[in-house]
Amino acid sequence: MRKLSPEARQERRRQVIKLRRQGWTYEAIAAELGLSRTGVFDICKRFDE
Repeated sequence: MRKLSPEARQERRRQVIKLRRQGWTYEAIAAELGLSRTGVFDICKRFDE
């Protein structure tokens, strides 16, 4: 699997946080963006720090 560019990673983080603030579940965000539930959770956890 190819790594995303820093800009693409930042955009993905923005999408995750936006959806989470709209009340989406970790599972729904993961399915929508093609990530794992754990990956979504980790992004949200780091954002809250």
